[in-house]
Amino acid sequence: TIDSLDRRIQVPNPHDEMGHLAGTVNSLICRLEHAVTEIRRFTADASHELRTPLAALKLEAELALRADRSPRQYQDALRVIVEETNRLCRLADQLLTLSRNDAGIVPACAEWFPLYVLLEDVMQQMQPFAVERSIRLSSGDIEPCEVRGSDLQVRQVFVNLIENALKFTQAGGTVMVCCHYESTSVVCSVQDDGCGISPEHLPKVLQRFFRTDPSRNCESGGAGLGLSIADGHVKSHGGSISIESRVGKGTTVTVTLPARPVSSSGNNAAVHMEFSTKKSLEFIS
Repeated sequence: TIDSLDRRIQVPNPHDEMGHLAGTVNSLICRLEHAVTEIRRFTADASHELRTPLAALKLEAELALRADRSPRQYQDALRVIVEETNRLCRLADQLLTLSRNDAGIVPACAEWFPLYVLLEDVMQQMQPFAVERSIRLSSGDIEPCEVRGSDLQVRQVFVNLIENALKFTQAGGTVMVCCHYESTSVVCSVQDDGCGISPEHLPKVLQRFFRTDPSRNCESGGAGLGLSIADGHVKSHGGSISIESRVGKGTTVTVTLPARPVSSSGNNAAVHMEFSTKKSLEFIS
């Protein structure tokens, strides 16, 4: 039963036909045990993450109703309620994205789009957050190339990676984004000189709800899902993510995706204009 998946069929002779069959069934039970354990862990973690903002909402509303307050105090209470509601909305969106990835429900998009233009747009989008934290967000060599798939998902990958880098970099630090083409792939890296990740945590950072510093991430509104979502999107595009880090020295996240080069500089300008116009029209609609 589901409560006794740790049990296995005894295999007196693993070399005969019945032994091979029993070994196959045991392998199936092992995979089922792992899947059920992951579902239970995910449910428990998601419930915990949902309880935190809900408790804050309830507490703030109860305090506001307990006695008459000044207009300023009511504004402060509403501000906290809006922040926690936004946090719940972000978490709900992330959980929906993960469930769609698990179910294999991804946008059926087979168009080529200019990755170098997308990276420039993301850099521009994240620049105010870098300025707010007094961090230098800059780009190294970004070679013109195109990637096939969903530009929205790939955009989310780099937004998540740059946001993470900014979050764990101290004021005065630097976050560098680079992109170069290799044979049939594009290799993009997001490098920071922040606090780094300890060796024992490094293999777990792509796991859902994993946080190297739960208290700090909670305060910043993170649930430990950004890297897991990014990993899912990259894999759905036939790519991979690798992470290198040293404590006190910084972290480099490298994304490799199947790609093709863009031929000429004149064509680059035309592609840049076409992609930017398309994104503007999508935003207006």
